[in-house]
Amino acid sequence: MKLNPFRKKSSGYFAGLQAELAEATAQLEATAAELAAAREDHAVKRDASRELEARHPQRLQMSPAEKAARLAANTAEQRVHELERALWNLQQRHSGLRQRIEAPQQLASAQATMTELGRQRHSLQAERDKAQALIGKIDARVTELTAQISAETEAASASMIEGDGAFVMPEALLRLDTELRVAQTTRTDLQARVESLGTELQAIPEALREARTRFLHARATVAELELHEQLPTLIELVARAAVSRHECHLSHPADRYEIEIARDVVEATQARLEAEVPAI
Repeated sequence: MKLNPFRKKSSGYFAGLQAELAEATAQLEATAAELAAAREDHAVKRDASRELEARHPQRLQMSPAEKAARLAANTAEQRVHELERALWNLQQRHSGLRQRIEAPQQLASAQATMTELGRQRHSLQAERDKAQALIGKIDARVTELTAQISAETEAASASMIEGDGAFVMPEALLRLDTELRVAQTTRTDLQARVESLGTELQAIPEALREARTRFLHARATVAELELHEQLPTLIELVARAAVSRHECHLSHPADRYEIEIARDVVEATQARLEAEVPAI
C-alpha cells in the first residue's frame, strides 16, 4: 500500500493542518503557563483572605479590607476555572489535530506491526511443531529404553543368583539407564519450551487484532486526508450540480449533494482495501 496520503498534486490541506497544529501547540503552552500562574495567584490571594479573616474570628461582619480580599480570592478562583476550561478545549483540539497529522505514520507503524506479528507467529509455530515432533521421538525411545532396561535387569538378576552373589553391573545396563535419565530430562525441558511457546502464541491473536484495529482507523483517517487534499479540484463541479438541481427543485439543498456509489465500485474498493491488509 502506498502510504503517502497525497498521491496527486497537493492543495495544501495537510500543510494547513500542520500549521494549525503548530498554532494550537503554542496556544496550549501559553494557556498552560497562564493557568499555572493563575493557580499560584489564587493560592496567594486565598491564603491572604483567610489570614485576614482569622485575625477577628468573632466578628459578625467582614471589614472592607476582608471583603476586598475575599472578592480578590474569588475572582482569582474564577479565572482559574476559566483557564482550566480553555485548556481542556485546547487539549481536545490539539489531540484531534495530532491524530490526523500522525495518521500516515500510524498506518505505516500498524502495517509493520502486523507483518512482524505474522512473522513471529509462523516462527513460533514452526519451533513448537519441531519441539513436539522431537518429544514424540523421545517418547518412542523412552519406551524402547524401558523395555531394554527391564530385560537387562532380569538378566542381571539371574546372573547374580547364578554367581552366588558375585555380581558386576553390566555396562549395557548402566548405559541404558543413563540414556533413559537424559531422555527424560530432555523431554521435560522440551515440554516446558512447548508450553512457553504456546503462551507466546496465545498472545499474538489479540496483538494482531489491536494492530489491525489501529491499521483500519489510521487508514480511514488517511483516506479522509486524501479526500480533503483533492477536494478543492472537485468541489466546483459538485457545487455546480447542487446549485443547478436546487434551482430546478427547491426541495434539494444548494449546499449539499449526495453521490451514490455503484455497487460494483464499492465491491471492487472493498477488495482492494482487503488486499492492503498485511497477510497474517
